[in-house]
Amino acid sequence: MGVKVVDLKQRKGYCGCLDDEIPSDDIVFLLTYFVLSNKDRIYEVVDIKEKGKPVNPPEYLVSLLIYSALRHVDGTDELAEMARFHQKFRYACGDLQPSGRVLRKFMQDYGNLFKQMFSSYLKFSVYFRIN
Repeated sequence: MGVKVVDLKQRKGYCGCLDDEIPSDDIVFLLTYFVLSNKDRIYEVVDIKEKGKPVNPPEYLVSLLIYSALRHVDGTDELAEMARFHQKFRYACGDLQPSGRVLRKFMQDYGNLFKQMFSSYLKFSVYFRIN
């Protein structure tokens, strides 16, 4: 019969956050900060319904859509899969994991908001010379 050896130096039950997995100079941090700091512009356009199922916060959907445009991810189903499994996409959407249907509906309803936020982010990044 074998003897079980317990390694006390091993970290068990490590539950890190997404910040630990992404380099601190990555563009997703700046993008998310930019979108969250312009949250009031988003809520001027998006009307939140009080009844029914809680909606996904639109600022995280905008952040995810802008990051996907920067990374050339085109389809909403592919984007939903990336938001489920890829660390940086999970950070961009606040770890919400929206479905492809939710993303399609958001783009249909608020496509102009996405275009405005995307162009203002590009102006912001050019002004500060961000890659």
